Amino acid sequence: MRGQSVQDFGKNSYDLNLLGSFIQNAPIATGAGTTYAQRYFGAYLNEYGVSRAKGQSDEQAQQSALALVSQGPYQLDPNSADFRNLRSQIIGNATPGRGARLNPSSLLNEGNAQYNFRLAETADLIVGAAYRKFRLGSGGNLFSDTEDRVQNHELGGYAQLTKKWLDERVKVALAGRVDDFKNFKPAFSPRASVVYSVGDARQHNFRASFGRAFRSPTQLDQYIQLDVKQVLLLGNVGNGFQGYRITNGRPGEELDVATLKLERLSSYEVGYKGALTDQLAFDVNYYRNYYNDFIGAVRFIGNRDGSRPTGPQLAAEAARTTPESPFQEATSPTRVLQVWTNANQEVRTQGAAVSLTYAFAPFLKVAANYTLNVQDRTDVSDADFQTYFNTPKHKYNVGASGTALTHLSYALNYRWAQGHEYGTPFAVGQLADYSVTDAYVG
Repeated sequence: MRGQSVQDFGKNSYDLNLLGSFIQNAPIATGAGTTYAQRYFGAYLNEYGVSRAKGQSDEQAQQSALALVSQGPYQLDPNSADFRNLRSQIIGNATPGRGARLNPSSLLNEGNAQYNFRLAETADLIVGAAYRKFRLGSGGNLFSDTEDRVQNHELGGYAQLTKKWLDERVKVALAGRVDDFKNFKPAFSPRASVVYSVGDARQHNFRASFGRAFRSPTQLDQYIQLDVKQVLLLGNVGNGFQGYRITNGRPGEELDVATLKLERLSSYEVGYKGALTDQLAFDVNYYRNYYNDFIGAVRFIGNRDGSRPTGPQLAAEAARTTPESPFQEATSPTRVLQVWTNANQEVRTQGAAVSLTYAFAPFLKVAANYTLNVQDRTDVSDADFQTYFNTPKHKYNVGASGTALTHLSYALNYRWAQGHEYGTPFAVGQLADYSVTDAYVG
């Protein structure tokens, strides 16, 4: 039996991006309607226009405009008392749309119990249960806890039967798990695997498995409520949303976003692991995954309460916002929204891995492995649907390790991964190729 409590307190945390945005959009003087950003870009654009009228090229005009605003009092001096006072005021303010203060105060209490029954010399039965209780708090700055903490829970039970046959050369495992959630229907997860060992020392092992699993949306997916000005991030465990697709920053065709469901995965894997010689070990496997109700995010123009904006609402909102920043007014019910939902088609991934280990001697063992991971987007009809696959297509490791001089151990390893798209609820970008070198002596 095991239990634990994880408690998160934000204390003086604040969002750096929101701090910069609110400083730029602060009025240059009390009661003034002009912000620092407007004064800066107003001077920049004016100087750019004058320079172009004088015959300067686009690049020359931009350089002239930048030289002007870089020298004049168009931005708040970060060394001034006014800047420090404004900064302190913003990072101390937790009001959404006005301050950058983040004050999460969330708790997770969880416990689990498991027991292993020895049914026979070649059979085992494992049973267990787990419970998780979330209490999310942010004062409405990160979660939708405007009145009190958000309460959420998950409860599950499982069992696994393992049996060996044919002088323990065949090992079969059957498992099942049932989970219950506050916001979703109960889910059953079956799994089956078999390992067949051949050779005098059982040095060749063939394996195959099938499993069906469920992934519940994260607490952020379910309950986030965060205004980052350009978009309002909202959880989606209510009745869903209605709105319009975004076309060039404006409302396009109608869009209906269903409430979140559990993500379903069916996974198949086959593999082989064995000792080809006394020194050489080899492992290879192939997997294929089928995701249904794949959890991802979608952006659209809609109302906070989930209803579809009316024509008059869209017209009123367009009139009160700038063409460069439409549907971003913090107090408006009609906004650019981002919510989490499920893909309405199957998403497939597949991959393979191979590894080799060769032991020359106790003082030198070399190892290498390669992994391929591919997401098949051919059937993902919505190009705007963000899957957050966040996985490199190609990656490999090479390394050496061993023990020398009886008591001296060492390890050296190099890891490389291909650059890939990486998505989060707050930003999506392209990672370059990356690598890590680890060295150890003991």
